Amino acid sequence: MVMVIVILLYFFVIIFDFLPILKDRDKKQVFVYGLFLTASFCVLILFSFGIRCPGPSDQITAVVEKIFFSSK
Repeated sequence: MVMVIVILLYFFVIIFDFLPILKDRDKKQVFVYGLFLTASFCVLILFSFGIRCPGPSDQITAVVEKIFFSSK
């Protein structure tokens, strides 16, 4: 059911937001927007199947802890 909701939402985003950008014919903007739209769609589809994608929060936390807490 979640996958159907994701597909419907992306369908509406493509119709109402992406197609007007295509009509402007700005190739850089179309490429970047399409790339992010595709990546976010893939991540949400994987999430709907129960597959978690690793995030950068663990690495960021480790770096911050080394910087601020290493002087003890």
